[in-house]
Amino acid sequence: MEETSDIARFLSRQPFPVRVEMDRDLIAFNWGDWFGIDAFSGYCGVTRNVIEHQADRAFTDLFGINYYIGLKPSRAGQE
Repeated sequence: MEETSDIARFLSRQPFPVRVEMDRDLIAFNWGDWFGIDAFSGYCGVTRNVIEHQADRAFTDLFGINYYIGLKPSRAGQE
């Protein structure tokens, strides 16, 4: 968890709203809850429609995700 605390500090300084999506293979704990940052993915109950459509970019864009945490972009256009 300490390995990602610098990312949490950076995001906590960004203008509201901040919502992240992350590489679940890289970060295997409930990162958003641990650092108090709103995260799209985590260990919580969700409805089937969210699970079925979470790979659909148009669907996830509705959630206002504005940061991605991972070693490489998850989609075209990310830095």
